[in-house]
Amino acid sequence: AVWHYWRASRDLRFVAKQLLDPLQEILQGYLEGTRFGIGMDDDGLILLNEQETPLTWMDAPRPGKPVEVNALWYCALEVMAALAERLGLKQARHYARLARLVRQNFVRTFLSPEGLLFDTVTNRGPDPCVRPNMLIALGLPFSPLKPSQGSRILDAVERQLLTPVGVRSLSP
Repeated sequence: AVWHYWRASRDLRFVAKQLLDPLQEILQGYLEGTRFGIGMDDDGLILLNEQETPLTWMDAPRPGKPVEVNALWYCALEVMAALAERLGLKQARHYARLARLVRQNFVRTFLSPEGLLFDTVTNRGPDPCVRPNMLIALGLPFSPLKPSQGSRILDAVERQLLTPVGVRSLSP
């Protein structure tokens, strides 16, 4: 599925030569932890430990596990697993295993009983606010969700967030 990004062998050579090391360093940073207490938790999901610093696009503190950050994390692991496999690298299995762990725990952690996605999950519990952040999980080339789950989420977002002039940042 991801190979349409690397159609020509010269494209793959470019990625291998110029981008592979930086991509692996980025993923390793999340595995080991970064500034502001950002890193992979035991369940494979990305946890933001900083309580007062805005660390996501919303420009407001959202400590815990934000849904869009973890959807992007899953996608990055899938892309790296596919790339590493295509290049014959031993890390391919490692990235694929991590992606499976993240996918399993993403669904277990973020999918609400109503079939929507929680915005964030902290040790105090999930935030059930309906926000457009969950759309990111649907729009990635590798989504941790099944198509049927995505359809239900898209329907809810359309009902609760879509207006004639755009998407609300929070359901009324």
